[in-house]
Amino acid sequence: MKLKKIIFHISVAVSIGYISLLLYLGLIFGYFSAKIFLAGKIDLPRRIGMIKFKLRNYQFHLHHWLLSLILIIIALFKDLMPFMPRELFFGILGGIIVQDIYWDKDWHRVISRHKNLKT
Repeated sequence: MKLKKIIFHISVAVSIGYISLLLYLGLIFGYFSAKIFLAGKIDLPRRIGMIKFKLRNYQFHLHHWLLSLILIIIALFKDLMPFMPRELFFGILGGIIVQDIYWDKDWHRVISRHKNLKT
């Protein structure tokens, strides 16, 4: 089972590298940047805080995968980084998304309901 997982990761990496070297480099850079600066649940301390806000009995957690996805959607229609190739920009944001989903067990929890949530 572990060998299948390794072969899958290698084949995905080779495929992305074949499609675009800038996208591949961006994915690597985004992944390790997110791991160093954003991740707090792994061996490194969190360097950038989480974005959470409360509204009535609900708490919203804007994970960095969600913020990166929003930036990708906006960048499809508007050039956000005119000084950077689009493939590199999308690769960096994609690396951030992959890092958060791969390492964070609560990546899917965006909205949580609390009965006695203090504001």
